[in-house]
Amino acid sequence: MSRGQLRFAIMFVVLVLLMGVGYRLMVTLRTQAQVTKKIREIAPDLAVTTEQRMQGFRRTKVRDGKKVWEIVARRARYSQDRQEVIVEGPEFSFYLKDGEMIALKSEEARVYLDSEGQEVSRVELKGNLEMRVGDFSIKTQTATFESTRNTIVSDGTVQIDGPGLSAVGLGYSVDVAEKRLTLNADVQTTISKGEPS
Repeated sequence: MSRGQLRFAIMFVVLVLLMGVGYRLMVTLRTQAQVTKKIREIAPDLAVTTEQRMQGFRRTKVRDGKKVWEIVARRARYSQDRQEVIVEGPEFSFYLKDGEMIALKSEEARVYLDSEGQEVSRVELKGNLEMRVGDFSIKTQTATFESTRNTIVSDGTVQIDGPGLSAVGLGYSVDVAEKRLTLNADVQTTISKGEPS
């Protein structure tokens, strides 16, 4: 067999192998597309999603070189399809202009991003939520931070404890910029005398 015939034979074998691999790949992709289509028809909620898992999640909003707020959590899952991040054990801090801080802790939070996936538009916190403002502790089960209005709201039962004051009520709204808490309904307050000096 001459050198030219050997090259032709090798090229022919390589071409046949490439055609076989290409055909098999095409069949596999077509089958996968059909399976995905059937899953979406049968159970649309189980559609394939792009999800990333992260350890040590941190997201910070900075304006004019200063922190406005920050979210820190042990673990997080990011869904690109839904533009949301689900975080475990979040600690959410708001840094106020006068140097004070509002801190929130809960069991879980859903962080919703804008359409570009860059800015936080809303954060829904749930599970043993505690907000600390100075010496005051404000406890409830759920709350929502709305970025555009810069407010934290909750419709659930709320318990407030601080030096000389205890209050319970139904729902609250916090204007973060103004540092103003408004209890919505059924407010019962207990004021205690300070310790004698």
